[in-house]
Formats: sequence, C-alpha cells, structure tokens
Amino acid sequence: MTLTMKLAFIGAGNMGSPMARNLLRAGHHVTVYNRTRAHAEPLLQEGAALADSPADAARDADAIITMLADDQAVEHAVQSFVETLARGAVHIGMSTISVACSKRLAEMHAACGQVYIAAPVFGRPVAAAAAKLWIVAAGSPESIERCQPVFDALGRGTSVVGTDPWLANTVKISGNFLIAAALESMGEAFALVRKSGVDAGQLLDIVNNAKSMPLSSSVMVSREEVIGLLRTALDRLPDELRQARWLLREREEFLAERTREAETLMEEVRAQAERMVQRAEIV
Repeated sequence: MTLTMKLAFIGAGNMGSPMARNLLRAGHHVTVYNRTRAHAEPLLQEGAALADSPADAARDADAIITMLADDQAVEHAVQSFVETLARGAVHIGMSTISVACSKRLAEMHAACGQVYIAAPVFGRPVAAAAAKLWIVAAGSPESIERCQPVFDALGRGTSVVGTDPWLANTVKISGNFLIAAALESMGEAFALVRKSGVDAGQLLDIVNNAKSMPLSSSVMVSREEVIGLLRTALDRLPDELRQARWLLREREEFLAERTREAETLMEEVRAQAERMVQRAEIV
C-alpha cells in the first residue's frame, strides 16, 4: 500500500479546503480545482498545485476526490475528467449525493476501466479542519485498502459498509435522517421547558452533566454548538430532503407515502429549528 499518493481534489469549499490541506500535510501530492479559483489559491501556500479544469487536475492522478454540493455538480465534474483520468485510477466520491447518482458514477467509471469508491463523511467544517471526520466507505476491498492513506489523513475512523459504492450513500442519507430526528427532539424538549418557565440553557447543562444520559459521549455540548448544529441543519435540509426522495423512489411502491411524511417532518424540523435559533440568540 502506497503511503503517499498523487491526488486531484475537486471542490475547495468549506469542507474541501481543510480536507485538501490535511492531505498536503500528510505528504500527498495534491492538485486542486475549484470553480471559483480564488477560493483555492490559499492552498498554494500549503504546497498544492492548481488546475484550470477538472480534466487537467485528473491527468496522471492516482486518485481524484470530489467534495461538491450535490448530484448535478458531481456529475458535471465527472463528465469533465472521466476521459483524462487514467485507467485503473480511483474516483473517491466524498460528497453527499443520491444513491441513483452513485450508481451512475460507478457505471461510468467501470466503462472507462476506472475504479469508483463512495466515501461520504460525517462532520462539520471544524471536524474537517481537525482531521476528525468519520468516513463511510464502500467499494472493492482492494480499492478501499489502496485509498486508506487518504482516509487516514482526513478522519478519525472509517466504516466500510459493503462492496457496492451506493451502500455508503444510503448510510449517509440515513444518518442525516437520524440527525434531523435528533434535532427535532431537542427542539421539542427545549420548547417545552421554556414554555414551562425553565431556562432552556439550564436543561442543556443538566443533560450534559447527567452521567446516565450524556448528549454527547465524547464532548460537552455548549449552547453555541447547538445553535451551530441547527444552522448547519437548516442549510442542508433542502439537499437532504431531495436525496431522501431519490432513495425512497428506489424502494417499494408503498414508500411513496413515507416521502410525503418525510417532507412534512422536514418542514416541521425547519420551523422548530428556526424558532429555537431565534430564542437562543435572544437569550
């Protein structure tokens, strides 16, 4: 297993920039492409090379990483670089995308003699900067092992969930559903104690300090962190709902009703989270 790799990285946004930086610090050779070049230029000081297009970035790369906003952005990038990525090279898809998109990417790369791994991540930009992401990977065992140095540079752990890449995307979308449900529960609990005349911040302190039911098993959660989580969830809700729809469409016909229920739930989560953010900021 090669410890350092020649990598291309597509997407230097809030998540992509710190991820590319950690790859450089781990000794990998990284060529970065971002649609807005100015956002990627700070990585030059870290030792990165900048490309003028995804196709240019992919040339001679052992692996190419995509960290982009949605299906459309990822597929547009892949259509650009699939002809210049070498046979046998790996595309590591780390974006949160739909199962359907992941399947299309696998077919596209297989037709060109390339390898596709889905490896979406759990974690916010602060976790990306600290190389504390949790990576959910799926693909052939050989390709997963080949890319392990990349995962080691980016996260605190990797869960391999199968050999079909789309399985990792299923886990990621399911995890996002779980997070949304947790946020809804928190919002309901805070609203209840506040309505009863108890400071919601006090409830948070109590839950954090109760050994029998910590809100987080590894860190204490501050009010500011809760607000940050809520803001992130609000930003991501439209994408997560769209991805959930794609996943549900691929299941049995009766799940169509679950989609409508999910839409209603997401609207309730958004409304509750917005109220919670407003109340917390007032306090």
